[in-house]
Amino acid sequence: MFEVEEGIKVPARGPGQKMKYPWNKMEIGDSFLVKASTDSRLKVQQCITACAGSYGKRHGMKFASRQVEDGVRVWRIE
Repeated sequence: MFEVEEGIKVPARGPGQKMKYPWNKMEIGDSFLVKASTDSRLKVQQCITACAGSYGKRHGMKFASRQVEDGVRVWRIE
């Protein structure tokens, strides 16, 4: 069983923790490639789409992803 606790603050990110993807550096029209094998592209695309959607909702941005020859490419579209 888990005990529910109140009033515990979330610790701040440490200086060594970086974002995995460069969402905050992207301007509209910019893109980046996530390299992935043919077998893993769908799973990678699903994961990156979820990450992009979550970040985009919090920061007023929109992203699109497509499977390409070397993996999955992500564009900032708004």
